[in-house]
Amino acid sequence: LRITGTVYLHKEQLDKSLEYLEQSLSILNKITGSQHPEKANCLFELGEAYYRQKNYDKALEFFTQALSIRTNILGKNHPDTLKAKASLARTYTKKRIKKKIGRITPQSA
Repeated sequence: LRITGTVYLHKEQLDKSLEYLEQSLSILNKITGSQHPEKANCLFELGEAYYRQKNYDKALEFFTQALSIRTNILGKNHPDTLKAKASLARTYTKKRIKKKIGRITPQSA
């Protein structure tokens, strides 16, 4: 389901993407622990879909969760962790919350 949601995301069919990604997250919540890389990937893709819909509050929610999991299981300097940090920064910039950016840049990791 996550892969299908990601395909729809790349095709900019955001409503379909969210439908599949939310179903995937629901299943992952039942079968994986809270700190699972597949769950982090799903959360990240949900954040991206909401970002593209300009729903920045929801995007921040999912990017933050993805960052937390990725930091815990992959480490603070892993490329996927840094990608989540960059997405958070990009989203905060869109919301014009510049003071938050300083706390999540790679230098502070």
